[in-house]
Amino acid sequence: MGRLQILPCIHIDSRDEYPVEKLLWADVVLVARPAQYHLAPDRQRLVGSVVDAFTDGWPIAEDFRKRPERLSLVNGTIEVDLYERVRPTSVTTAIRTLHRFAAALTTRPVGQRPWIAFTSDPTRRLERGRLPLTTDIAFRSDANSDPRSETFLSIDEPTSPTSLSERIGNDCAATSTEGFAFDDDGAELGHLELAADREGRAVAPLPGGTRHVLLLVRPGHTDRDCTVQIAHLRVE
Repeated sequence: MGRLQILPCIHIDSRDEYPVEKLLWADVVLVARPAQYHLAPDRQRLVGSVVDAFTDGWPIAEDFRKRPERLSLVNGTIEVDLYERVRPTSVTTAIRTLHRFAAALTTRPVGQRPWIAFTSDPTRRLERGRLPLTTDIAFRSDANSDPRSETFLSIDEPTSPTSLSERIGNDCAATSTEGFAFDDDGAELGHLELAADREGRAVAPLPGGTRHVLLLVRPGHTDRDCTVQIAHLRVE
């Protein structure tokens, strides 16, 4: 039996982040009814939206099945249902879920980073870059194991969508990246052709109508532990 990992939950709309990333990582989701708040509900709209996602049948809820077990708390006044993942969430569903969470708020949470990751990895760092409007990513690839791809989705809407740029570290041999453009409704617009420019960055032009960029990172097989590093990742 694997080790149980409890993912942190969002609490405060203005402080935290959209819960889409944690839902992408989750194998089991516990949903309490009625929704439970420890602040005024208008300060925890995202908490209520997660409950709505499952009770109102959002598309992401179709990636889970409701288990027969039900927990009853506080003398039966609170019921908790368990939803177990049955399939990975598609990029299209992730984008549409993100937009529904965003629509619940008037401003973006300050804790929301420009990119989200599709899988949970305790070795990964995904943080704001040292240059303006950029993101830095790093994660470990273990020696003599099958290299595991990482998938990232951009959150920010390009103000004038022209290109994706990045600079890849060389600690892991033969690391490859692929990019894909998606529109506002989650439809794929095409594959991005990444090519090196004079400054050593990988740059790809974006098609018109691009709202989100998906980046797939694949480290090469190696006989030593190494770290994939992507610096100055930017959609502009």
